[in-house]
Amino acid sequence: MAATSTVGLAPAQADTPVQLTGVPAYRPSLSAWYAADEIDHCLGGNPDCIPVTIDRMDATLRGLAASCDHWAPFALAYLRTTQQYQRSTATPGFFADPAFVNVEDVYFAAYYFGAYENWAAGNISAVPPAW
Repeated sequence: MAATSTVGLAPAQADTPVQLTGVPAYRPSLSAWYAADEIDHCLGGNPDCIPVTIDRMDATLRGLAASCDHWAPFALAYLRTTQQYQRSTATPGFFADPAFVNVEDVYFAAYYFGAYENWAAGNISAVPPAW
């Protein structure tokens, strides 16, 4: 019977940070809440775009909470997660590549708002199946 061991081995790490490639090909529509000159700025990983997302999330939550909509708890959870994410990005060294995570935040928000808006409008065919 042979035994193998991985004790003492360090976890695998990439030598270089992951780079986003083909961004224009995969860019979701952000025009609903980002101005045209902010989109490229935000896709550059700038942290000043996080408050734009938070403001939009807050407005969505206020509307849902005012009508006691059953989507309000998720909207609140996503808002709180994004607010904590914003605090984390202000901590030097918390993320190895903060710009990459900032771009990820922009994309995730665009997918969330797109799915939410299509669902709310009854355009179910445009909503991802996971929604």
